[in-house]
Amino acid sequence: RHRVTGVVIRAGDPERVAHWRRVLDERAPKGPKVGLLWKSLKLNGERARQFSPFLLWRPILEVPGVTFVNLQYGDCSEEIALAKAEFGVDIWQPPGIDLKQDLDDVAALCCAMDLVVGFSNATINLAGACGAPIWMLGGAAAWPRLGQIDFYPWYPQTRCFVNQDYKDWRPTMQAVGDAMKAHFAA
Repeated sequence: RHRVTGVVIRAGDPERVAHWRRVLDERAPKGPKVGLLWKSLKLNGERARQFSPFLLWRPILEVPGVTFVNLQYGDCSEEIALAKAEFGVDIWQPPGIDLKQDLDDVAALCCAMDLVVGFSNATINLAGACGAPIWMLGGAAAWPRLGQIDFYPWYPQTRCFVNQDYKDWRPTMQAVGDAMKAHFAA
């Protein structure tokens, strides 16, 4: 089988990556830092099926010892409050960065993460293009995988979690949570 490998456009600015690592280490000196992306600002029609409801993120957000970092652009206050109220999890909001407009800093922040997890949106593609480790969630028929299931042809460092049934994201979200526990236990 042949694998198409992605091209790293440019890793994040080394000084800004170092800055974000320092900030993250001050926030949580121990344990992995995982950036999260759970939606797109364009969720109409067919695209809405490509994203799970936020309440189904429970198996991921309950992985012990992980500091979760909001990489999601747009208004996330409702989901961040829900994570705290329903799951007892603080999703950290990086200070001083516009997650939609400050693309150089977003790239650096993604590169400072131990892992970026989410659905295909602009930020996860930026993270992938910069070489950050990503776990991408998506539906079985997502065309950018070019028919592949276990890897993403554009970014070789990507692990894919493919949902077979758009009506039920629970098994996929549980698989991601289980994989994260195993990944960070090693």
